[in-house]
Amino acid sequence: MNCSHVKSIIDIKNVKEQTVYIRGMIFMDGLNRNISDFDLIIKNGTLVDGTGNKPEFGDIALKDGLIAAVGKFQGKADKEIDAKNLIVSPGFVDIHTHYDGQAIWDSQLKPSSMHGVTTV
Repeated sequence: MNCSHVKSIIDIKNVKEQTVYIRGMIFMDGLNRNISDFDLIIKNGTLVDGTGNKPEFGDIALKDGLIAAVGKFQGKADKEIDAKNLIVSPGFVDIHTHYDGQAIWDSQLKPSSMHGVTTV
């Protein structure tokens, strides 16, 4: 988090359009926007990383399109998804498809997209 505008508790009454981050507490800026650490947190999922390691229970945080934290961590997000009883994994690559014709009428290339395939 950018703390270039950090103020002491005494200065909070003088802050108008600045981010205030004090001792892990997040305040709103003068435009009433909530300040978040991450863009998205996927919580309570069974994490499968695709390497063959044993699945783990935990959370994943994303910031600017990249994985920013995995496991247990502190922070808030603009959006949270509860993945309880779901598997969270990287997308799958399907190296053998016959979507050449289907791509014309089905932009989602079902059912592959519903099975987690991200690249064909």
